[in-house]
Amino acid sequence: MPDQMIEHMLEILPTLLKHATFLIVIFMGARYLSKAVVKIINSTIKRDENSATILDNILTTIIHVLAILIVLSHFNIAITPILTAMGVGGIAIGLGLQETLQNIFAGLWLIVSKQIQVGDFILLSTNQQGRVTDITWRYTTVQSTLGNLIVIPNKNLASSVITNYNLPQKDITIKIPIGVAYDSDLEQVERVTLEVANKVMHDMAEFSEIPPKVLFHTFADSSINFDVLLHSARFEMQLELKHRFIKAITARYRKEGIEIPFPIRTIIENK
Repeated sequence: MPDQMIEHMLEILPTLLKHATFLIVIFMGARYLSKAVVKIINSTIKRDENSATILDNILTTIIHVLAILIVLSHFNIAITPILTAMGVGGIAIGLGLQETLQNIFAGLWLIVSKQIQVGDFILLSTNQQGRVTDITWRYTTVQSTLGNLIVIPNKNLASSVITNYNLPQKDITIKIPIGVAYDSDLEQVERVTLEVANKVMHDMAEFSEIPPKVLFHTFADSSINFDVLLHSARFEMQLELKHRFIKAITARYRKEGIEIPFPIRTIIENK
């Protein structure tokens, strides 16, 4: 009896090895194919290396489901009843999960339309703002400037008024108004201001290649006013850039003898 079992095992061993090899090839192929497809899709519709969870998960799931159907077909298991059952069950599930499906399709639309991508800094109509850290099948997570995590359902985000500070470009223009005394040499003021602005911008950890500008615009009561246009590489760096520039320009103006006058008010008393 043992000899017969051994002979039987030896007879079916090649078939078992064949099926095992087939399963390994199919599922390993599905794994690497899903990674390749995700990489291609990401490089096609994204501006950087960041990725959203929802798109990766959906593509991976579709490819693995196809691999399972191929395996079932290989073993002569009828897949038509399975597909029919999935269709009927899908309708029932869809009716019960309408909100979830709305969030899934809203998340896909946000990614495909390129309105919002992972890494973008956004401002919502609710005055909530921060950097997008992920877009999942149900919600989008945003990290605020204070470090808190804001969780927003995708369907709410898709219907909101959104300001995306990374579009059409990541550079943020910062306008800083300054006034100098009337007896100032405006050529000197412009030269010194641009020197300070360039140095401060390039001393940041990330800096914009767009040069700063000085634009004179107003003869005010006690000063000639102008705007300094700085450029920040990222939205959240603008406060640090303004802080450094105001300190640096004040110290340089004092060294160069350039006066920033106080407002002058003349009070006339009635006797």
